[in-house]
Amino acid sequence: MFQLVADIQTADMLNLPTPDIEGGKAAIIATEATPFQKMLMDTFVERADKIRSGEVDASTDNMLKLTNEAKLMSIDPRLIIEDAPNDPNSKLNIAIDKVFDIWQKTKEKRSTQIIFCDSGTPKPGQFNVYDEIKQCLTEKGISEDK
Repeated sequence: MFQLVADIQTADMLNLPTPDIEGGKAAIIATEATPFQKMLMDTFVERADKIRSGEVDASTDNMLKLTNEAKLMSIDPRLIIEDAPNDPNSKLNIAIDKVFDIWQKTKEKRSTQIIFCDSGTPKPGQFNVYDEIKQCLTEKGISEDK
């Protein structure tokens, strides 16, 4: 029924240009845990032990909450502790530097980069990945409208 009112076009039909990925596959950039992240991991281990042993009520703390916080902390500790140190070696800062480097190398071509991140999305009054990326890139010299 949907096809009666929709003009469906597949990627093959559109023949859109798609650039090759450098090296043929996605690049994985591993980062080392910062000293603050290592300290937080120690507290996560303690919390996990208390959760496993039943010392804490599941409505207060649980493994789902803990693993979500660990995931956010691995991106940037400020996602769970607003006043955590801004370490230049955090995954977020490494990603910002990489985006800036690519922008510098491709600005003559006016290339476009798309950043996907479903963690640390904007919430009013809270540190978030989107605003931090934009602020850092504008501080490095990329105009806000780019």
